[in-house]
Amino acid sequence: MHVVAILNRDGGTLRTMDLDAFCADAVAAFKRHGHTLDCRVVAGDAVEAQLRDAAGEEGVDAVLAGG
Repeated sequence: MHVVAILNRDGGTLRTMDLDAFCADAVAAFKRHGHTLDCRVVAGDAVEAQLRDAAGEEGVDAVLAGG
């Protein structure tokens, strides 16, 4: 399964996290279970467009939103 995660770097707890480290850990966890994760950290005002873009990409099985 190929998953795209759109993370709002301006939202909630994500504002205070090391998002590079978080994404690296998440990518590794997905890989351990036989999946791929494309983790995209974006500004709050870009989340909606990024979700739409990801949903329309070929080969994407699921889209996650966080932030």
